[in-house]
Order: sequence, then C-alpha cells, then structure tokens
Amino acid sequence: MMYPLRPVVEEIELIAEEERDMRTMKMCLAILRAIDSRPDDKYIAYRKGLGVVCNKEGGFGEDDFVVEFLGEVYPTWKWFEKQDGIRSLQKNSKDPAPEFYNIYLERPKGDADGYDLVVVDAMHKANYASRICHSCRPNCEAKVTAVDGQYQIGIYSVRKIQFGEEITFDYNSVTESKEEYEASVCLCGSQVCRGSYLNLTGEGAFQKVLEEWHGILDRHQLMLEACEANSVSEEDYYDLTRAGLGSCLLSGLPAWLVAYSARLVRFINLERIKLPGEILRHNLEERRKYFLETCIDIEKSDAEVQAEGVYNQRLQNLAVTLDKVRYVMRFRDRDHYPSGSDNFYRELKRSLLWLRDELRNLPCTYKCRHDAAADLIHVYAYTKCFFKIQGYKSVTSPPVHISPLDLGPKFSDKLGPGFARTNSDPDSALFKASRGCLSLPDVGSFYAKLQKPSRQRIYGPRTVRFMVARMEKQSQRPWPKDRIWTFNPLPKVLGSPMLDSVINNSPIDREMLHWLKNRTSVFQAAWDR
Repeated sequence: MMYPLRPVVEEIELIAEEERDMRTMKMCLAILRAIDSRPDDKYIAYRKGLGVVCNKEGGFGEDDFVVEFLGEVYPTWKWFEKQDGIRSLQKNSKDPAPEFYNIYLERPKGDADGYDLVVVDAMHKANYASRICHSCRPNCEAKVTAVDGQYQIGIYSVRKIQFGEEITFDYNSVTESKEEYEASVCLCGSQVCRGSYLNLTGEGAFQKVLEEWHGILDRHQLMLEACEANSVSEEDYYDLTRAGLGSCLLSGLPAWLVAYSARLVRFINLERIKLPGEILRHNLEERRKYFLETCIDIEKSDAEVQAEGVYNQRLQNLAVTLDKVRYVMRFRDRDHYPSGSDNFYRELKRSLLWLRDELRNLPCTYKCRHDAAADLIHVYAYTKCFFKIQGYKSVTSPPVHISPLDLGPKFSDKLGPGFARTNSDPDSALFKASRGCLSLPDVGSFYAKLQKPSRQRIYGPRTVRFMVARMEKQSQRPWPKDRIWTFNPLPKVLGSPMLDSVINNSPIDREMLHWLKNRTSVFQAAWDR
C-alpha cells in the first residue's frame, strides 16, 4: 500500500539527464537533498486506485443524472445498534478506519413534515454507486430528490465529465476522533485536498463555543427548565420550524422533550453566529506558523463554510438522538415527581448544618475523616436543586444481523455465515463527566476500610483549596478521581451549588464558600501537610 518516493525521483532524474532536461534535473536534485537533510521523515506515496470510471460515449454534461445510490434502509437507532455490535465483536481500536459504504438519506428541511433521516447501507445490496471514490474537488455530488412521491439519493455531475475520467463525489463525512481523521488518508490528489476524506469537528475551534456556552451544567439546566415547563410554547415551535424540524421528527415525543429540542436549537443557532469568528481566529494562528501572508477574505469564507458544516452536523446529531429516544421511550412508563417546597428546603438545610457541626466535634483518624465529611455535608446543605434520575427498565431490541462482510477480513472467522445480536439496558448516561460539578461525592468517601494511610487519603488545606477553586473558577469541569473523594457510578440523585448558580444565572453561593475558606481546622494528620 505504501511506496518510497526516492526511487521515483531518481528515475525521473535519470530520464531528465538522458533528455538533457536541466530544469527537471535541478528540481530532482533539490528534492533528493531535502530528503537527505531529514532522514527521520518518511517520504512515501500511497497506492491510488480508481473506483468508478465514466465509459459513456461523450461523457456527462453539467448537472446530468449519473446513477441512483441504492442499498438497505435502516432507521438510525437500528443502524447504530448494528455499529455497536460490530465494534464489540472486533474489539480492536488499532485497526484502520473502516471503508464507508453507507450514506444518510435526509428528508429535506423544506418538506411540509420537516427534517428527518435514515441510513442507506450499500454493503450487501447495492449498485456501483457505492464504489464511487471520494474527492476533495469532485465532479459529482449526492442530492436527495423526489421521484414518484418517494425520496431517493441521486448522484449528479457538477461539471462536464469526459469519457475515461474517474467519477467522484465529496463524502462529507465527519468524525470527532483525531485518530480516525488521521487514519482516513485521502488520495484524491487535488490541489485543495484536505488530506483526509473525513472532516474533523471534535477538536480546536469547532468545540470552542460548545465548551464555553454549553457545558454539562448548561445542558442539564436546559433540560430541567423544559421538564419544569412540560409544554411547548409558540416561540419553541417557531424556532423548531425555522430549523426545519417538524412533525416527522417530533411527532409522538412528550412535550418536555420537544421543548428541550427547541432550547438545543437555540444554542445551535447561537453557535452558528459565534463559530465563524472562532474558526477564523484559530485558522489564522495555524497558518501564520507556516506562511508569511494569508488572504483574510479567503480565510473568512472558509471559516463560514466550516461553521455552516458544523451547524448542519449538529442538527443531524439532534435528529439521530431524537430517533433513538423515541425508540426507547416506547418501552417505559411516565411518572411525575413533584418538587419540594421552600419550607422543606429550609428545614433540610438546618438539619444538615446541625449534622455538619456535630461531625466536626468527633475525633478524626486517617480512616474516619469526620472533618472532611462535615465539609461535604456543608456543600449538600447549600444545594437547593436536587433531581432524581428515573431508571429505565431493561429493553431488548430485535436482533440485528451482522455478517462477516460487515466485520472485515480480519474478523470474518468469528461469525460463520451470520450473527444476530441483541442490545439491552439503554440507561447508560455519561456520569463520568458529572463528577463533582453535577453529582457530589459520597460521604462514605471519608470512611476507609484501608488499614494503612495512603496518598489518596489526604485531606489537607491544599485539597480544600482545590475544591473551592474548582467550584468557583471551573464549575463545569469534573473533579479528579485520584483524591480522597469517590463518586457513585450511577447516582440516583443529582444536584450541586454549581448547578444552582447556572439555573438562577447568579454567582455560586458566597456564604457557602466563605465558610469553607475560613472554618477552623479541627484535624490535620501528618500526611495532610
């Protein structure tokens, strides 16, 4: 698959010498000297094959229909269950990026019933359209068109295509994995080649607005707000309609979920406005490392195109998620839990503060850190909003067929002629990201079963300063696990003063922080220092 460049350059130099082509000889010698000056670099070329070549007499004109993209149609929830099954059977993240034979058929946003999508998989049942190669400067594009009242994916030319010319289109596939992006080498050879047939949307400037304006506390605040309202306003419907989301995607979903979707769309619109500036700033910084001059107008245009791609990807991800949620919610009952009253909160706070003071009066050892437990109970006492995670019953999906062809040649011996896999228990939330900022540590963290002190059992002034600084300045970042506190992997109740500050759009409770910073130390072991 890889060929060294040195022999190629030497052969070109030899031919140029025979033909007395001094200009080419000088160029080859310069290239060889550059290769010699950097012996650690690998100068290689990849094999470039041809996917589909035009054999039509006279070729194609601009905007001609070339071929329909055919394949098996999957609802998105079923497609992703199949992908999960394939990954679980391969169990090898070091394998190269997979070959792509699937494509999204997107229901246009302008449809009366709104946007939606399904997956067309051309791995088993398809035509030659699935073998068309990617190019960063393609001569075709994929379009969704309506034929006899049904949507289909058609490949259309974007310029004239000559007889014998390779047919290509831009896959427009995205990934959030830098490793997958780098492994997906593009061999189109065009002057505008991106270097990968994937677009990377998970790092750098693409995530800047998301991290700043849509952290884990912001996301939960939007969800709690939608659940509290449990109704869809005119503004919600207006924003959803502007984004192209209608009854096709939202029908049958509970009111709180539709309202939450509207709030997500508002953030996506905010990101659409702010992201071009962030991408432009990032791209200019990167280019100035290698180029003395850059064209601001071209960079600005590229940043706007990239931001628009992120916008469309966000809407696509929202559609995929809603399809999964709709599928799972068919199997569950809906209950409502009323929130507590103000009097209940005041009594609870008073009781917890009493318990805090009682614990501080108890003698401490390295196994029983009552002082640390008192600090945590103090934080609990100043938390106003707690919400309960309502567990889902285990759900068993219909079997998904996975064949040796889906797994690839390395794993074809695992299945034989075929395999059926079922997925269950969809209640798998990302609690790891919520440690400390959304779910507080367990009080049991401070009562160890260990017989000897360890570095993880330290709870001194430095630990307290770290805890306070994280609450004040990095409220949406998870707390590290290599400290004295531990977290329940599946907490039943969530809430924190940091979430309260986001819900109320106010600073974190100063009274709570003041006590933590100024309370007298009642115990300090030798290892705490």
